[in-house]
Amino acid sequence: MRCVRCGSEAFSKAGLDHQDRQVYQCAACRRRQTARSVSAFCGYRFPDDVIALAVRWYLRFRLPYADITELLAERGVHVDASTVFDWVQRFTPLYSASPRSIRTRRARIASVSVSGGLSTRPLSGWPAIGSMPTGLSTSTAR
Repeated sequence: MRCVRCGSEAFSKAGLDHQDRQVYQCAACRRRQTARSVSAFCGYRFPDDVIALAVRWYLRFRLPYADITELLAERGVHVDASTVFDWVQRFTPLYSASPRSIRTRRARIASVSVSGGLSTRPLSGWPAIGSMPTGLSTSTAR
């Protein structure tokens, strides 16, 4: 863990906070912090998992904020819809920036060439649209 203020890595234990998390004190600048102080969720009352779950539900399923609060209430977490709105506004840029590197990495390895014998032919990651077996029908009418 690194101090948020001075960047030092020398800490000593300094008790527990009101949520029973270990508090550490920096030896250089005497600042007190928890392990959560360097997290993106620092300053929020609810646990990191609850906030992340609510934001993921909104981004994945596009549920209304009221529905997300009902789902959280079923799990024992009572939160207002405006709080979920604040979480979504704050953490959506962090979630949307995260998978970009994965998507570009997958796009680079989408086509692979295999050399076998005399010819080299490119293989695509996805089959061609018209390459269905002849015995199957694509119509849904009976």
